[in-house]
Amino acid sequence: MRQKQNKKRIFTSLREISGASSHRWRGFLNILAVFMIWMLLCFGIFMWQADLMREKAYSRCEDAHQILDTVVNMSREQTGDIYREKELLEDFWLFWNHDVESYMEQRIQNNHEQRAMKSFPEYMNVFITEHQNIYNKIYFVTKKGIYSLEANPEGGGGIYSYDAAQSQFEKDCRDGEGGYPISVNVQNIYHMKESVGEIIFLVNEEYLFGALKSSGDSYVLLEHGEIRKYWGDLSEKKQSSDIMAHWMIYECSTHGNRIEIGFQTLDVILENWPVFLLVTGIFFMVAGMMFFWMRRMTKGNEEFLEEFIHVIQLAKKGEFQRIKVRKRKDSYAMLALEINDMLSKLDVHIKKEYILKGMQQDAEMKAMLYQINPHFLYNTLEIIKAQANIQGNVTVSDALFDLGSMYRMLVKLGDTITLRQEIELLTHYLNILELGNQENFYYEIDVEEEMMELATVKFWMQPLAENYFVHGYGKSREYNLFSVQGQKKEDGYQLLIMDNGSGMETEEMEKLNLELSQQTGIPRNKIGIRNVCQRLRYFYRNRMTFQMAQNVPRGLRIEIFIEKDWDEG
Repeated sequence: MRQKQNKKRIFTSLREISGASSHRWRGFLNILAVFMIWMLLCFGIFMWQADLMREKAYSRCEDAHQILDTVVNMSREQTGDIYREKELLEDFWLFWNHDVESYMEQRIQNNHEQRAMKSFPEYMNVFITEHQNIYNKIYFVTKKGIYSLEANPEGGGGIYSYDAAQSQFEKDCRDGEGGYPISVNVQNIYHMKESVGEIIFLVNEEYLFGALKSSGDSYVLLEHGEIRKYWGDLSEKKQSSDIMAHWMIYECSTHGNRIEIGFQTLDVILENWPVFLLVTGIFFMVAGMMFFWMRRMTKGNEEFLEEFIHVIQLAKKGEFQRIKVRKRKDSYAMLALEINDMLSKLDVHIKKEYILKGMQQDAEMKAMLYQINPHFLYNTLEIIKAQANIQGNVTVSDALFDLGSMYRMLVKLGDTITLRQEIELLTHYLNILELGNQENFYYEIDVEEEMMELATVKFWMQPLAENYFVHGYGKSREYNLFSVQGQKKEDGYQLLIMDNGSGMETEEMEKLNLELSQQTGIPRNKIGIRNVCQRLRYFYRNRMTFQMAQNVPRGLRIEIFIEKDWDEG
């Protein structure tokens, strides 16, 4: 006795320990869920703020890009105008292909000859003077040397240098110390595809990128993949390829340069820490209130659910008790009322089933006593057939043969047969119908041999043929045809059942197809078609389509398609 009590205490203790462990795990999972939701909320806020920063930086970069495009187009137009003016072009070509002394001598000779020519150096001097707030310097890179034209900050025209040092050229153009370079190729005036040098416009970077510099954000200017300029605090971060840096790249398609905008995730958090703190406080306050409220509710629900389980366990044993709903008015109470109602009906149903089962067995026993022996029918048909043969009535003999064969197949075959057997049943049926319509009724069956062993349900083609004789066959019509065609396709099997009968109105057919596809109610005169469609759809597991259409030139066509792998569904 003491051993049993000790075992009971041990099991009780183990159950309590298990329950406590379960509660601890549940509490841990709840805390983890709250923490994950908070992290997702903070991440969402962070991404929102990051997107705002991106959009702001993108807008500034877009403005810089528009200014840069305008300057590029202006530089190209200035160079292009040279080729449009004949007098200017002649002097330009003289300047480009001679050193300074030869150029000046040729200019003096042309003046003596009174040849009207515009001065190319003066043309460029006027341009840089008018746009000295944009352009710092212009370099002319020719085969004879490198010349420069520098804007004079004090006015009075530009300053030419005809002996520009290579080192200064490298610093100004290649290293970017003279401004942002925009290069325009110079073509041979006699062979435009040949490049003979370039004109490099050095643009004031303050004019181009002043808005980026003054914004306080970080930017990197790249040219052909190489870093040219840094603005902000990105020099060390970019070179170290900091994984925390987020980059947005803006490409200038017209000149092959890019402006990269970057910011640190930590910067976003530091700039928006009051928002994060406020959201965190509100979130945990709401989460705490919801936790205590749910804890209070779940305790009562757990006790109520235990009563649920107890009642269901008793129902399994055949004891139908009821759940005590008390004063609850929530969804649990509604569920309890539904279960109580279900248990009451189940109790009544089981009692009725016992009575009906006994009555059914008694009825089946009586039906067996009055069942007709199939052999009796077979023998009777054979006797009538033999008498018809003796009398020379071959037509009646053949009809009796078809009827007997069809009846034997219907009795002996199971519910699932091959398409070959179904076509044989249909053939017997059509032969019987042909007995009284030999003059104007014809049928044809053309089904590929590869389809003959396809599994199908028994006796579904006969209702379709019967439907044709009831609604489509015309006694006064000279030619009545019923046709069955079958072809094996790459993805399945196609059966076409056609006739040249009176057909069906288009509106009525569309309504019938809709009802068949939705499996809704069908008019009584179409119950045979519905039955066939439902039987096939059930057998082929909805891997079959059943569609009715107008036959050409007249009549009705039923299109049935069975998917190739229907039996694998």
